[in-house]
Amino acid sequence: MTRHFVRSVQLVLFIATVGAGLLWYSRLRLPYNEAGRWFDERTMVVYDEDAVVAYGVLFAVSLVLWSISMVVPRVWRSFR
Repeated sequence: MTRHFVRSVQLVLFIATVGAGLLWYSRLRLPYNEAGRWFDERTMVVYDEDAVVAYGVLFAVSLVLWSISMVVPRVWRSFR
């Protein structure tokens, strides 16, 4: 049961990491104007360049959490 729970947490963290990374990369590549904004005419949404930093932090945090979730169970088993 514990192994299944750990694997489930690892999977959720991996999906969150990939999603945050894709979001960060896609927003990083947008052609922002001088004011730091980009207007998507199709969806009628204005994207702000300052949000790229927040998406990068979200990606970094989820990557660190996923990495920890991959290492800790192996280290835990080696000390038993």
